[in-house]
Amino acid sequence: MSARLRPLLASAVIGVVAATGAVHAASAKPPVCNLVTDAVGDANGTFLQEGVAGAPSEDAVDIVSADLASKGKKLTTVLRVKKLAASSPTAPGGLHWKFFFSVAGTQIYTQAIAAAGAAPAFTFGTIDETTGTSTSLGAAEGVLDTAKNEVRITVSTGSLPESVKPGTKIDTFAPNAGRFIGNDAVLTFSDSTDLATSDRTYVAGAPSCVKVGK
Repeated sequence: MSARLRPLLASAVIGVVAATGAVHAASAKPPVCNLVTDAVGDANGTFLQEGVAGAPSEDAVDIVSADLASKGKKLTTVLRVKKLAASSPTAPGGLHWKFFFSVAGTQIYTQAIAAAGAAPAFTFGTIDETTGTSTSLGAAEGVLDTAKNEVRITVSTGSLPESVKPGTKIDTFAPNAGRFIGNDAVLTFSDSTDLATSDRTYVAGAPSCVKVGK
């Protein structure tokens, strides 16, 4: 082989590698994002009805979008609102944010509660779809990120009632957020001020725009 041909062949090999890399990049699945989306300015519901005509919207519980993702042994839910705050003059008892989802037919939730005069609390549990009864499964890791207007809650997949191993389908997303009414210490009554739903499905372990555990 002549010395003159060697550079040409080397260039050809580099071109093939570059082209192959481009194909692989193109075939890679993009991160899942915005599994749930909701209109802005519609957080004017009450416990009895979804929206009250003419009533002002509460930005702190006005759901814009939501996501769920899992990686390793952790699962994180993210609920985004128009303008997050830990309190509001419209909610004398405090505010709450809840994210419902289903695994193998079992309805699970993560929840953040910012009761008036108390530090935010984060929990998770299950819902009996027949009776509507909530059962708490304990505390969760969470943050009210006012800079990003996000409520992020993380739980261990091993603590969930259903297995969430890679490939498991997670669906029936229904985040809601609202105001506690009055100053009831046990916060038994609240408004579901805004509710969003989605028929999309997330597959456990799939790439996501959510940074799991953060």
